[in-house]
Amino acid sequence: MKMCLTLVLLLLVPQEAPSPDELVRALDDDNIARREEAMLKLFDLGPAAIPALARALEQPGQERQLRAHSALDRIERQIRIRGVFSDPPVLDLRCKDKPLQDLIQILGPKAGLSITMAGDLGHRRVTITRAVMTPMEALDVLCAEAGDCDWSYITPKVIEIREGKAVSVPSSYESRFRFTLPHIETFRSRRGDRTTGTLCLCIQSDHERGVSPIVPPEIVVEHVIDETGRDLVPAVETPIRVNSLFRDDEMMGDPELSFHSRPILLPGQNPQARRLASVSGYALYSFALQETTLEIPEVDSGTWIHQGDLEFGVFGLRAGVLQIRIQQEQGEPIPRGILNIPAIRIIDDEGTEHQVPLHAVEMRDLSTAGVSSLHFLLLFDALGQRQARKATLKVVTESYEKRVSFSFTDVPLP
Repeated sequence: MKMCLTLVLLLLVPQEAPSPDELVRALDDDNIARREEAMLKLFDLGPAAIPALARALEQPGQERQLRAHSALDRIERQIRIRGVFSDPPVLDLRCKDKPLQDLIQILGPKAGLSITMAGDLGHRRVTITRAVMTPMEALDVLCAEAGDCDWSYITPKVIEIREGKAVSVPSSYESRFRFTLPHIETFRSRRGDRTTGTLCLCIQSDHERGVSPIVPPEIVVEHVIDETGRDLVPAVETPIRVNSLFRDDEMMGDPELSFHSRPILLPGQNPQARRLASVSGYALYSFALQETTLEIPEVDSGTWIHQGDLEFGVFGLRAGVLQIRIQQEQGEPIPRGILNIPAIRIIDDEGTEHQVPLHAVEMRDLSTAGVSSLHFLLLFDALGQRQARKATLKVVTESYEKRVSFSFTDVPLP
């Protein structure tokens, strides 16, 4: 009986977690399961495991060195990813008839924001029933509940809430992103007495300030289902892939934070449908983890620079517009995020430096069976229209791709 009691007590005593050095020694254990377990635990330790892994690279044992190198690469990449992107806190602000200023005092510290309010908005009373929200969603909900007020960034960490009527559109939130349907249109006959069976919609994606994608996101629409259950996407293509286009005639929204898809035309709509049951898909955002600089000393009608297996062509097509062509023969597809667009610097013929905003980019994939080719058209000066003379390109050698889902339900049709 005493022996049984002793065994039970031993089992109840918390076992000390193995040290990083002990886990490293297990990387060449005879038991493959122990080796795999040690790898996972080292990866979970993150930066704390780096010194032990670095020492393992200098120790004998090929199996240990290979696994230590693999774990070290994964940990260092994860550190770089956290340097460019991390998910926000999840907020629960449920309340009944509470002053707006009280909720702001909760939201601000949790989201790492300083939030100011104009006038006496803080005294307005709000009721929140939604349990789980992202910071962007919480700000939208608070302003909607308070009535006749809106919010905007002053700096990446300072938010101002002020009087103003926000436009109400279908919205979807995930992580540090918000998606909206700013435009939905049912095409009608010229006489206007019947629908033509074609639906037109645009998708807008917004992100928090401080999030720094390197190219406009690629928006992928997987399903558009009307209230009768008909999916309109297969009639066009499955899925629909759209990129944000620059518009030199109209700048919509905040150009540093918002991206608008081109109009998406969907035939086959049921004329009797008055609502969309759902619109769903995702956006692909790219972030730079490592990059190198490519100097273009003279922009003319045909400047080509070789960088490894890639060829970069830089062309000053006309004043205020720069085209960059990137290609390689018989290679892997070139990633959309090969260029860090906001990091590009252009010197015009008067010596003025220009930065290319994300909203002023058009990307086209012109790859063929034998050659991978991407063409970027950059609008760098919509007003002055100066000719480019020099350019500094940031070539992304390692990137992180973030897939962000969106879903709209029960969307009314016009």
